[in-house]
Amino acid sequence: MLAGALAAFASLDDAAAQRSPNPPRTFPQFAGTWVLDEQASTGTLTMAPRIPRSLTITAMPEALTLTERLRLRPGDNISELQVRTVRFDGTPAVRDRDSTAYEYQDVFLLVADMLVVSTKSIRRRDRNVFDLATDAFAVDGDVLTMHRQLSHVEPPGHIATMGFAPNNFKHTYIYRRSTAQPAR
Repeated sequence: MLAGALAAFASLDDAAAQRSPNPPRTFPQFAGTWVLDEQASTGTLTMAPRIPRSLTITAMPEALTLTERLRLRPGDNISELQVRTVRFDGTPAVRDRDSTAYEYQDVFLLVADMLVVSTKSIRRRDRNVFDLATDAFAVDGDVLTMHRQLSHVEPPGHIATMGFAPNNFKHTYIYRRSTAQPAR
């Protein structure tokens, strides 16, 4: 009887091993190039960190890439082009955006059908103080909505009230799917 039970259990293991794994989600509804609609947006357009005036979203089975052309102000001394790649497994992606003052860590979350990318800006001189810029992306047809929430964390770990009052609340940016054909 024990031998029969072991054989049945072994055949279940074999069947599970032969099944193909679940296909990865790649979020095709988000894929493509999106252009900022300044008139429809209600967030501060000149905020820091800078918002993208256009962004291209691509996904692979393990990661999401945001290629952003930032909306810069005169006098900004950062690159217009910013590329953020986040892993779906939650591993922080560390990048240095031409800064000696900050280290940037990008993390991915999936929340209620929204793709969420949270960027933690850690001060190199005081690693206990950091800022978070969290972008939640939702799609409805050819409209991409980005909700941005800013947070400033200070020791012993509390979220501080922002000095610019509107930054205590979400900023909303509307993007339209680009219909431009890629250059050949």
